[in-house]
Amino acid sequence: MNRRFFIGFLCAIAFAADASVAATGCPEHFAKGAAPAIVDASMRPRTQELCFEAFAVTYSGVTRTPLWSAEHLTQRRLEAAAALPRINSFHPEPKLRATDRATLADYKASGYDRGHMSPNHDMPTPSAQGESFSLANIVPQAPKINQNLWEGIESAVRGTVESGGISMSLPARFLREARWSN
Repeated sequence: MNRRFFIGFLCAIAFAADASVAATGCPEHFAKGAAPAIVDASMRPRTQELCFEAFAVTYSGVTRTPLWSAEHLTQRRLEAAAALPRINSFHPEPKLRATDRATLADYKASGYDRGHMSPNHDMPTPSAQGESFSLANIVPQAPKINQNLWEGIESAVRGTVESGGISMSLPARFLREARWSN
């Protein structure tokens, strides 16, 4: 797949997310300052918005994954992020009820990668980088999806920002559907 396809795909997701919006406690991370609304009633129970330094997620206690993440990615943030070494520090999210949060044991010997929704490589500070390893920002991904397709999407988004910028929210639903198609 080429970069143009990725950008077209991501823009389609961004515009689709604008179809229904919700209030947010961290508008700085969302396109037009509004989070996508939850339109599937089965996903509404036990959801919680989590605002982090450089991104936000709406987290589902039902699936124990984020439903989506959002970040306002800029050239300046990417430059700062490029100077930081990756420090893997995956951890359960303490802001969530214990019964709703994912744990490291959920991933042990599961065959799935811990896939970032808001990528570590986008985080401009050490504290933002640490927050990106919260399991509230992670979805289970088949290794081929995480290391190839999803990494390609992340790289395409960074390349687009470096050449002028875009703003979007990415839903986890795409990943849940894609991870089964190895």
